[in-house]
Amino acid sequence: MNNSERLKGMIGIAKRGGFVTYGEDMFHRLNRRKLPLIIVANDISPRAKKDLSAAIDDKQLIMSYLTKRELGELIAARPVNAIGINSAGIARKIIELQKEE
Repeated sequence: MNNSERLKGMIGIAKRGGFVTYGEDMFHRLNRRKLPLIIVANDISPRAKKDLSAAIDDKQLIMSYLTKRELGELIAARPVNAIGINSAGIARKIIELQKEE
């Protein structure tokens, strides 16, 4: 299994465990500094990217190879610009997978 498939698998595990957030809930958690990781779609608008960058610490951010539609499908939702992972353990594993690519 390649790293992209493993990343998708980790996002799926996070979703099943209730550790994925997006939309308004994600921004609420960002404001409270409660998210160890943000995964951003590769096709977000420059404005959305600027808004996210202003709200987060760069060490929390991972730009993914996934589109908004693909990211939404992974979490059984509409297309989303970004998702937050609120489990430190899963976040660490995803960061390790990204470093391996």
